[in-house]
Amino acid sequence: MVKSLFVTVVSCLALTTISGCVSYHKEVGSDYLVRPKPTGDVKYITKYQVDQKKISGAGEASVLFGVFQFSEGKFCKLNTDPHLSIFSKLLEYFSPTQTAVSNAKNAALYNACENNQADQILGATFEYSIENYLVFAKVKCSAKGFPARAEKIELLDKQPVILNSWQKIEYIPAHVDEPLNLSNPEESVSPNCTKK
Repeated sequence: MVKSLFVTVVSCLALTTISGCVSYHKEVGSDYLVRPKPTGDVKYITKYQVDQKKISGAGEASVLFGVFQFSEGKFCKLNTDPHLSIFSKLLEYFSPTQTAVSNAKNAALYNACENNQADQILGATFEYSIENYLVFAKVKCSAKGFPARAEKIELLDKQPVILNSWQKIEYIPAHVDEPLNLSNPEESVSPNCTKK
């Protein structure tokens, strides 16, 4: 009796481990890659050329015993979702499966960019499946979106900083030794006028 009960329990555990369960997910229309920002003293903006034909890439990641992470080791940095609550962010941070989902997205974006000579992807959509077993979870993800390629940069010699009392935008150089007082018309300088 005990032997047959033991065999039944082991069989159920083995069946659960082998079969598992699969869930499917889709996230639509997000700009997921972080845009490059100027570093150092030279201020500039990056101009992109965006193709109207979608590209795609695939990535995988796994978790063993809810602790050990395995992925392709290819990463594109993702923007955090601004609509997530603090609880959702904590759950995403501490959940091994959610970390695997994030790693699979990273790998899919990386492969999409790498295979299509893109610098970033706009309007990214993700389709992924999560296979959950007793001690193991596997995430397969595909990413699709419009490829953007950095075409050129524009140096910013002047920055708009304030609306003066005449309701005109004042421009000052990027590097100023002394702060300018633009609080009233007598001390402000309009872009088309000289100071009195």
